[in-house]
Amino acid sequence: MSTSKARLRKIVNEVFGDVKLPTPSEARRMARATGMSVADNTGVYRSGFPPEVVAKAKADMQAIYAVTRGILAIAESEFDPAELAGRLEYWHCPGIRAKSAPALAWLTRFAKALESNTRLESGGPTA
Repeated sequence: MSTSKARLRKIVNEVFGDVKLPTPSEARRMARATGMSVADNTGVYRSGFPPEVVAKAKADMQAIYAVTRGILAIAESEFDPAELAGRLEYWHCPGIRAKSAPALAWLTRFAKALESNTRLESGGPTA
């Protein structure tokens, strides 16, 4: 068992104590039956969804995470844009010139969509 899995197992045992959690297959069956996620004895919540649905949801989550991290990295960058553009000749950045204009257009649409999203709190910790 890997170190991270051993640590997860230890945490699960500490949190749940003597509660007997279902096996992964039992948790998936219970999740399908109830429509709710169920924690199994490995510390993982099972959704009961087919593996392809879970894989797509994970891919979406990773893509969203990558995009938001990229936006935050740009916003927090200490580089002057003109200086960075001048320095790119030293780095292998294929397609950066062609991709910059579409990226700016996407970011502009994204910023407008954020402005109209009333579900987001304004003035949060990153504002």
